[in-house]
Amino acid sequence: TTTTTTTTTTTTTTLSLKEHPPPVDMSLPACDYMDDGKGNVPKYHLDSTCDRALANHPATRTSRHVRYKALLQTGVDHIPDEITAVCPQQVENWEMGSGDAPASSTSSYGHDTKVLIDNEASTPVVVIFLKNGIEYSAMNAAITPPHHDPTTILQPGQWAHLTTFEGHVFYVRELTKEGGLGPILVQHRTGIVPITNKSGRVLPCEKPKFPAQHHLEQLPPKKQEQLVKRALEKVDPEPKVLDPIRHLEEVTKRDPDWDRSHPHTQERCHIIYKGFRNMVDGCALNMMYVGMQEAPTSGPMMCREEFKFHLGLHPSPEDYMHSWESRTKFEATFVGHTWVARLASDMTIVVDTYTVAPVVVRDCPSLKDQVVIGVGAQGMGIGELQAIPANSTATPPGVNVTANAAQANVHSI
Repeated sequence: TTTTTTTTTTTTTTLSLKEHPPPVDMSLPACDYMDDGKGNVPKYHLDSTCDRALANHPATRTSRHVRYKALLQTGVDHIPDEITAVCPQQVENWEMGSGDAPASSTSSYGHDTKVLIDNEASTPVVVIFLKNGIEYSAMNAAITPPHHDPTTILQPGQWAHLTTFEGHVFYVRELTKEGGLGPILVQHRTGIVPITNKSGRVLPCEKPKFPAQHHLEQLPPKKQEQLVKRALEKVDPEPKVLDPIRHLEEVTKRDPDWDRSHPHTQERCHIIYKGFRNMVDGCALNMMYVGMQEAPTSGPMMCREEFKFHLGLHPSPEDYMHSWESRTKFEATFVGHTWVARLASDMTIVVDTYTVAPVVVRDCPSLKDQVVIGVGAQGMGIGELQAIPANSTATPPGVNVTANAAQANVHSI
């Protein structure tokens, strides 16, 4: 199916994926689908690591849908980028409402998601969540100091999954031989994956021509949105075909080749719900599923790609999840899954790639001589904190914390 949209300035042709599959990029890692019958399931997603019936309970989907409805009202631009610091020489303030996150966003985190933390260090570590400037156990936000909670301590070789929301920040400290808190080995903020132009080349994209800002501001919001969408459609048209049921009325719908997959009703354990945001100026992108990385036993292996969703140019559409023009989309994914961002106007160009991975904790020899200070102990600001001794009181006077920062379990696989 070929749909052609012509304007006075440009002609954009959308090709069927079935007739014109994306080319194989030999620079991508050798890969294959996870469910290929070869047992290529990462340890984090094995059936033995969770109760799949509980994980796929309708209540979970209902809760996610409620969150989706709430974010339709606020938009998703306030959700910060995902970021991880390994062996940080200085701990940055990534908490919502500080740094690059606007203060107005403190009451509105993003979607629910999973964080997988794998301790490959030679010492035990403590997973920490910060609340009101005080360090708490990431597994039980009623316990402080955090190392008084044995469930938040990961021995070497253990890993944990945490159910949380995008925007939450976690810290992983070394547990000293004396049983106290050592330096921070990892700092991780959950958030949206920014897709940028890592190709290093000038991209052949025609940027949309929006009406002047002063003109838009004089119009009602609905009219503003119509003009913005019209400008976007000229450079990034949604591929459509006649609806087979209502074709006599010339009603169209999105071409099935370019539609999103329906949600699975039986997801694997600890599937990660992750957001992707198009940060390539003026260029729409197509996100391709590449599959599970695997070292071939003999001969080269080809990467198979499958279109999953489109990242447009609109920062705040009416429906960020399903609108073609939305620059932000969310997708269920898993460890080892590689995503490839291809230029929508020229699918031969790979702009960026991203492989889903756990947060891995390793030894940090460069931090051994650092003075150990708290991330946020006793409500003090980051960078001006006192040391946290191993025998600190379990809960500071006057502190009443009832909500968990995350739900978690520890695994020794």
